[in-house]
Amino acid sequence: MKQSVLSLIAGCLMCVAGCLPSAEKPASAPPLSSPEPRAKESDSSSTEAGGPRKYTGISFSIPKEWRELPDQQFVDSKYIVPTEKGELELTLTSMGGGIDANIGRWMGQIQNGPGDEPQQGSIEIDGVSGMLIDCRGKYNSNVATNNAGTKDDWRLVGIGLPVPRRDFFIRLVGPREAVAEFYEPFMKFVKSGDIEK
Repeated sequence: MKQSVLSLIAGCLMCVAGCLPSAEKPASAPPLSSPEPRAKESDSSSTEAGGPRKYTGISFSIPKEWRELPDQQFVDSKYIVPTEKGELELTLTSMGGGIDANIGRWMGQIQNGPGDEPQQGSIEIDGVSGMLIDCRGKYNSNVATNNAGTKDDWRLVGIGLPVPRRDFFIRLVGPREAVAEFYEPFMKFVKSGDIEK
């Protein structure tokens, strides 16, 4: 009886010893898988911009220098554009209501000073003709703006474009001198739009 118990214990010890790594060859841990890269969490003020961006019916390549403001109401994207003369707000969005009504609403946000009559014309982007406005004066908008309240000597350049599926709107607003400094790069950006065919 003692012998069978001893045999049983010896067998268990041999089994356990066989499962342990030998002193000559250390056990290697299984390879660790690389964690998936975490998406950058945006803070409450801004996120990095840059690269291609597709909207309803149109796409643009966004310059990396622009900062995107997250979670904007009423707009698809809003960017802060730095210039030496101050920061500008640039919004890109598709919306209903018609081009005339939305452009008219923007024109109503600027109280024109003497000699600052709003200018209205047309612009062609990727073969599609749209409406262009340029207003200067006292700006007042509490909706979809990063600079709430009244601002003196500001300028708003707005574009309404009848792209497929839904009208698309581009609005640039900020201090008059800053808009003047950025106007040429802005128009180059706008005309780079790729409209869905």
